[in-house]
Amino acid sequence: MPDPASTASPTPTLFVDWLTWSWWSQQAWLHNVIAASIALILAYILWRVMSRGLLMLCRRTVWLHELELLLMRGVKWIYWLLASLFVLQQAGVDTGSLWTAATAAAALVAVGFVAVWSLLSNLVASVLILATRLFKPKDDVELMDAPGGASVRGKVRSVDLMFTMIEEKHQDGSTSTIKVPNNLFFQKVIRVRDN
Repeated sequence: MPDPASTASPTPTLFVDWLTWSWWSQQAWLHNVIAASIALILAYILWRVMSRGLLMLCRRTVWLHELELLLMRGVKWIYWLLASLFVLQQAGVDTGSLWTAATAAAALVAVGFVAVWSLLSNLVASVLILATRLFKPKDDVELMDAPGGASVRGKVRSVDLMFTMIEEKHQDGSTSTIKVPNNLFFQKVIRVRDN
């Protein structure tokens, strides 16, 4: 005859035993919801601590307020994107393909930024040349690598969005036109003689 103590229904003795014994421990979706909720709460708490630390760091340094806002906004977007992927993973969603897509998108943005950086720097430099009146057409300009180094010297013919056209005179009396990227005028030493 079986022992009545061994056939009796299990009674919870510890909290962990109660969790494994109770009806809701058999519900996988409930575990996922609880795990995702805990992950979301922890992500929010971590963001609050991290954002306060970043603000204190920005206030200790001499940053422009606009740059501080831009930094905080960028860090916030990146953080919450990663936190959302983590919460979805805790909720039981297969995020392997989402992680791959997010990484690929970040790589494409980085490559695109590098690809257009020279274009953007030339455009900004042309605006600065015109706004600061660094030189104007018919001025004599000398663009030097370093003091005493090689240089480009000539008369400015025109300034467009990408290049400055300089007419260079040679010793034999002939002239040639040189297209100088506008960003070089902010990277090298220049000498301007008004016409």
